[in-house]
Amino acid sequence: MGKNIDLTGQRFGRLIVVSESQNRIRKNGRNWVCVCDCGKQTIVSAINLRRGKTNSCGCLNVEANTDHGHTSGGKITPEYRAWAHMKYRCYDEKCDQFNNYGGRGVIVCDRWLNSFENFLEDMGLKPSLLHSLDRFPDTNGNYFPDNCRWGTSEQQANNRRNNRIVEYMGEALSLTQAAKRMGMWEQNLRRELKKGATIPDVIDRLKRKEPVNYSFGFIQ
Repeated sequence: MGKNIDLTGQRFGRLIVVSESQNRIRKNGRNWVCVCDCGKQTIVSAINLRRGKTNSCGCLNVEANTDHGHTSGGKITPEYRAWAHMKYRCYDEKCDQFNNYGGRGVIVCDRWLNSFENFLEDMGLKPSLLHSLDRFPDTNGNYFPDNCRWGTSEQQANNRRNNRIVEYMGEALSLTQAAKRMGMWEQNLRRELKKGATIPDVIDRLKRKEPVNYSFGFIQ
């Protein structure tokens, strides 16, 4: 096929050639304005069309990746990033968090280790950008389907290994949860407990509406 052949009207994959382009994307050869089946317009060199190197405006690559959940609109999806970071923390000693994960013996289950598709099938999409991968109910456990969830920052704060659990009105709550129920700042509740007060002491002070001071502040 000679380089002077008119390609107008011909189809190459998803592309239909509509006219020759005056904008050169190669120093040699002709370039053609093409319309993709998805509706977008693109300029492609004749040689790439004839050799089958370009078959769409780029949407084919995006769709191929999106089918596997790796990309969305050409970008890495939040779910794929969470999966990759999970493995990074557990198996790469260069990770600055390795000592808290792989260094402590935390592993990723065989079903997820080499298959993002399995991970996505079990976990589903993140409910929102505020959610991230959280080991629950066993924060010391491994990354398995029955020990993982998409958790909010508040849920994960309540699930920290070093979180203090207190009894409030017959419930076992994290300090964060208890302070929220009582209408206090967490740091102030923590300070009062450190000074020797008990949760019943604090509740009693709340009921008696004692004056607010720096060491025992309430959320206004």
